[in-house]
Amino acid sequence: YMIPVTRDRLLPDLNAGLGDIAAGNLTVTDSRLKQADFVVGQTSKPIRELVITGPKSP
Repeated sequence: YMIPVTRDRLLPDLNAGLGDIAAGNLTVTDSRLKQADFVVGQTSKPIRELVITGPKSP
């Protein structure tokens, strides 16, 4: 399931053990690299991922 948090809480909450990944269209910065590992897609094909939530989502 997904735990929605504000953008400023993505990496702190991830590092606190509240999740396994953070998804939020984050750019890679030196500061963020000190907090988390980032991956770059290994394919030349466009990938479209959607996170869908609603009032009855866990």
